[in-house]
Amino acid sequence: MPILPAFPAYAVGDTLPPELGDRFYDPAADSFELLDGKLDSDNLTSRISRGSVRPRSLIEFGTVAGTGAFDVLENLVDSEYETLHKIPGLCTRLYLKSTPKLVLVTWGTNMAGDENLDLDATIFTKLFIDGVYVDSHKRYMADSYDNVTPKRRPSRDRLWSGAYVCHEDTIALGKGWHDIGLAVYKPSGPNQARHRIRRLNWVIFY
Repeated sequence: MPILPAFPAYAVGDTLPPELGDRFYDPAADSFELLDGKLDSDNLTSRISRGSVRPRSLIEFGTVAGTGAFDVLENLVDSEYETLHKIPGLCTRLYLKSTPKLVLVTWGTNMAGDENLDLDATIFTKLFIDGVYVDSHKRYMADSYDNVTPKRRPSRDRLWSGAYVCHEDTIALGKGWHDIGLAVYKPSGPNQARHRIRRLNWVIFY
């Protein structure tokens, strides 16, 4: 890969060579265009210091969150994946200025449902990335309500703290916009799904 070039010394009155512009921007050769988020291990011994790197050119991060209850009461179509509801406070749309080495996504959410948590449970929350649902990152929502009385049992709520790394061996993300987050599914019927305190974080490594 190209590396950062040495910048020649010029004296006052010198005629600048026409190729000087290529030292600043030439994606196919050694140039300072690498400072735009494209430095890697080939440039560890280059002629720059940490103070020479533009802030946020090598790493970016952010978070979204929500504290109000998000309820899903009824689905119009009883078909998995056709009626997954994106959860405010657990979704984001990222712009990647170039292809990253990896993107780390972490989240935490408090989930409550009114369905028995057994082999027949059908209310669940699942991670999605650009419309692709990640089957390995899925959690069923427990029954947080007493089956005999109408009282809610907070001790039965389920906490889910999860993480996923996007890279070339999982789901590779290229330059551009990407939708990442969690969505909740419930079948048609009287059951209710609720997400309360929640947050989604991401760290981008270029």
